[in-house]
Amino acid sequence: MCALSATLRSKPDWWCKIKDTGIMARWKKEAMEQGLGEKHVDYVLAELDDYAKLRDEATGIEVSCFDRIWQSDSLVPETMCNALKDSVRALEDVPDAQKDWHPRANGQVLDLVHPSLYPLVYERTLVHDEYGTLELAEPPSANSTTSGRFAWLPTDFAVAQDGSVTRKGYINNLHLSHSALYTTLGHIVGLFVPLFERVLMDLLPKNQFPLRVSDAYERDDDGEPEREDFASEDEYYQRYDEWHENERPIILSQPGPYASRTGPARKKKMYSLRGREFQVIIKLANIILTPEKPEYPGGSWHVEGALVQELGSVQTKAGRCVAFPNIFQHCVAPFKLVDASRAGHRKILALFLVDPTVSIPSTSVVAPQQSDWMYETLLDSSADSRLQKLPAELLKMIAEVGGHTMTREEAFEFREELMDERTRFVKATNQYGGYFGTVFNMCEH
Repeated sequence: MCALSATLRSKPDWWCKIKDTGIMARWKKEAMEQGLGEKHVDYVLAELDDYAKLRDEATGIEVSCFDRIWQSDSLVPETMCNALKDSVRALEDVPDAQKDWHPRANGQVLDLVHPSLYPLVYERTLVHDEYGTLELAEPPSANSTTSGRFAWLPTDFAVAQDGSVTRKGYINNLHLSHSALYTTLGHIVGLFVPLFERVLMDLLPKNQFPLRVSDAYERDDDGEPEREDFASEDEYYQRYDEWHENERPIILSQPGPYASRTGPARKKKMYSLRGREFQVIIKLANIILTPEKPEYPGGSWHVEGALVQELGSVQTKAGRCVAFPNIFQHCVAPFKLVDASRAGHRKILALFLVDPTVSIPSTSVVAPQQSDWMYETLLDSSADSRLQKLPAELLKMIAEVGGHTMTREEAFEFREELMDERTRFVKATNQYGGYFGTVFNMCEH
């Protein structure tokens, strides 16, 4: 039922087509030909009207492939998209030696701004406390779902009552000299606020979703292999297992009468970020395909951080904005060049919203950890200070002293360690719970 609803709502102007009785009748006929019962199809078709009411015409925000997942194809204007492309070009057009190809990605993923580089490292990174005193970041309390070694560094934003958004800190791994990109990213984060609010609204305990149908089901015994038809028990059990896994009919539960889920009955409590601060982790990356490497194999299933559920797929066409809670796994699905003789790319801007009820160390309290940035700052300030008398080599040593900044090589090593830690978590979670082995396809990128 979820898949049928998502398929129908992926059609152009679906919210207009549901008013055409002829189209609705054709959809019903086609759906029933694919195995769903009449009650299931009638429920889904009746539900479309409420999904249409949830759609915001001004922003294009609507429910995506599944409840709690929202999307829009018109949230970010074309002019803003073009401004983003133009301002990002300064990060793309750098010498090959300065390009940061993501580890273990076969030279196909170019990291432009990635939070795993220069992360907060507990018991090494310096953090300003509420009094302005510098102290080493302390790891959080022991928890199987959080890292006691690393944390991504978010940027703090404040939302005024009129909805305007102000950035309060730098973006990790994005030099402040990229002022145009900072401005554009700030505008885009502001545009995402209503998208964030809808996801957060859906997560409120008072806004629980009623089940379409009971998850209980029965299995039909029709066609069950008979023991006397086989020469040995091994042959019988092998055939029985094949029938049970692949052929045994499932009797689905029937949905009850449809009841509208919109309005106060559906959303008892709204969620607003206005007048509040929130934290966002920003990532920019390009997936590059060439005639030599024309196909991207896809990423692994994961949630961000170390904290899952079977849903569906979201087509990530150009300009589409998708927001979903971190209880859902996601991955980049495999894709390839349409014309294998020409290079192509997929460019991604990912915004990771930190739980607004939880504040974590951010760039407001952690200074940039890049030792080369510190070196540049010392060089710039030396003209008006006694530092001008020091040789450049000594300034470089000052920038790296104390172990609280990182050279690029150290940052790469920490990133590898962070990735290894994450891999161990995923393997352990899959081993004991199977959560990361569920086969479904929801593409983040």
